[in-house]
Amino acid sequence: TIKGESGLVLADLIIGKSYEDREGFHLVRVPGQKRVYGASLDLDLSTSFSDWIEADLLKVEKEEIRSVVLKDYSIDERTGRLDQRDELAILKGDDDSWSAPGILETQEVDKYKMNNLIKALDELAIVGVRPKPEGLTASLQQSNQGIKLSTQDMLNLQGKGYYFAKDGRLLSNEGELQVTTAKGVVYTLRFGEVAFGTGVAVSAGGADELERKGPGENRYLFITASFNAAVFPEPELPAHTDYLEKPDSLWTADDYRMKSLQVEHDNWQKNMGEGRVLSNELNNRFANWYYVISADSFDKVHLTRVDVLKDKPEPPPDQ
Repeated sequence: TIKGESGLVLADLIIGKSYEDREGFHLVRVPGQKRVYGASLDLDLSTSFSDWIEADLLKVEKEEIRSVVLKDYSIDERTGRLDQRDELAILKGDDDSWSAPGILETQEVDKYKMNNLIKALDELAIVGVRPKPEGLTASLQQSNQGIKLSTQDMLNLQGKGYYFAKDGRLLSNEGELQVTTAKGVVYTLRFGEVAFGTGVAVSAGGADELERKGPGENRYLFITASFNAAVFPEPELPAHTDYLEKPDSLWTADDYRMKSLQVEHDNWQKNMGEGRVLSNELNNRFANWYYVISADSFDKVHLTRVDVLKDKPEPPPDQ
């Protein structure tokens, strides 16, 4: 589908294989119609998945990340029992240092490994996508229709490594990672089942995937976005706005203070509004798809406490 700048559709064709070994000719069909044509096409179109997908998956800047929560758990697929092994919250300080409340006094966050994790999140790339069940997509897009999942939809989720807990939480069989940004957006990355196959079976799914054939070098990733209002504590409201009724040349010290409080509160409302809009846009973007990431990307972002903590250096001996 080729569109102009205004969104007007200029061409909408399904282009197939070459036609009867005639150079430059392809089988072509108009969407919604059964008739297939042989047409001469002079188009340089790539069919590579990587050439068409948005490369910046999360759309988050490294400098914006304020906290990371590693949720290390798994699910017994036979019994549905949750094995909650560990949960570690890591916070970023104003001086770009990292801390983790509740860890041992002899431990500290490994800044080098945390920076590598943040870099991996910023550069996270996908190698394939799969459509989610319509009922789940609607609920993730905050539809008022509610969650309507058939047995087939539930099997679809479970086949990717995702399960609903009794309390309604969506869980994954390889744990999850939560990232909060300075804009109040909370990304939740749920790590699911191994994705099998090669080629098109990886990028778009196919028989190889359904039959679990081929190498399992990739992993399903389920992403949601939400807004955390706690990132923006509400500032003090001005007690009055008397300064609006007189020229600033007559403002008292109290008027100036009220004006300053009002500006601060207006900025707070602006940040809250922008954060909510951004999180909704991201969530709608993520709602339609399971993503597939490479094993290398999975290893870089699927970390546990052992991966990000280290022992503090021994203090120098007393002189």
